[in-house]
Amino acid sequence: MAMTDRFTEIERVGIFERLVGAVGGMLVGLVLFIAAFPLLIWNEGRAVKDFRSIAEGESVVATVVADRLDPAHDGELVHFSAVARPATALSDPELPVSVPDALRLRRNVEMYQWVENTETRTRTELGGTETRETIYTYTRQWRSGYENSGRFRHPAGHENPAARYESLTLTARDVTAGAFRLPDGLVSRLEDFRPLSGTMEAVDLPPGLDVRGSGFYYSIAAATATSAVGAQRPTAVGDQRISISAIPAQTVTVVGRQAGDTIEPYRTSNGRSLHMIRAGQLSAADMFAVARDEAALMTWSLRAVGLVVMAFGLARVLRPLSVAASVIPALGSLIGSATGMVAIAVALPLALTTISFAWIAYRPVLAVCLIAAGVLMGGTILVLLRRRDAAATGAGEMTEAGSG
Repeated sequence: MAMTDRFTEIERVGIFERLVGAVGGMLVGLVLFIAAFPLLIWNEGRAVKDFRSIAEGESVVATVVADRLDPAHDGELVHFSAVARPATALSDPELPVSVPDALRLRRNVEMYQWVENTETRTRTELGGTETRETIYTYTRQWRSGYENSGRFRHPAGHENPAARYESLTLTARDVTAGAFRLPDGLVSRLEDFRPLSGTMEAVDLPPGLDVRGSGFYYSIAAATATSAVGAQRPTAVGDQRISISAIPAQTVTVVGRQAGDTIEPYRTSNGRSLHMIRAGQLSAADMFAVARDEAALMTWSLRAVGLVVMAFGLARVLRPLSVAASVIPALGSLIGSATGMVAIAVALPLALTTISFAWIAYRPVLAVCLIAAGVLMGGTILVLLRRRDAAATGAGEMTEAGSG
């Protein structure tokens, strides 16, 4: 069972100090809010160039036979499928692992170590003073990567030793596919790793290392002990378990510029690069369809980032209002929720409008539709807000009339 240590720190922050912090955050929020606009505009320009580059490549690509080189296609964008094989076995530099016909080799290391988790609870009192309770918990867990215990809030008793082994990925050199040589940078884009099957051989193992099925186990206690390495010992901080996976020689599909017997990046007329590889046998149309899907995913991801940055920045700009109102805790909470909704309500149409203006030069019809959607959305929000205010005013007048 994992041992857990818990520490609690309580801090009281006055209303004036909170206001100063909110004003400082307002300046940061203003920078983020403004920065979201060029980010969105740049992303749309990048997207247009990517899609045009893909369309251009698809219109000129030539499917060739990989078994022989055709000088007539030299300098052209070509597409082919063939079995990719390395010239030599791929070996781990620190472990007794050598895999023949491996295009890539990956060592994944997990370490049993102390992990710090932080939870902060806040409570606002009448007058605006905020009480912050921060809870630090320390547990021992198996984790990939390394937790630097020197950065812990309470490092004493939670020290993690230096990692003996680290995760590592190797890519084979001199890989050929038919008559073509594949550049290392292209092969390194393959990601379909498969765990090695069978059991590792316990031959010439370094101190502390033991075979565990198709992987290894490093015991920090066994590494410093004089007894047999394979002796069973309880799990200790600093122990590591290591798994090995590889990408075997297999059929791949490549798209790129034929340059002699190798495949280089193909530059389209707008300066974009086409240099693709996929596991399996795919048609040229399938390769470009995947490229379009990846470009679309990147575009929508950056759009979402731009929207979040804009909304977050605007929320920080409005935060002093909720802090000032928190002299009455319930009122501060209400205004905080309202400013958050306002930030989203303003950022969404602004982001749509910004995106649409960026598209005017490329796709006018789509741009007009997006502008109309943004204006309609903003107008709807204003109408709803006015109706709410009108309803509140009417209710107030009825109350006054009733009391009269």
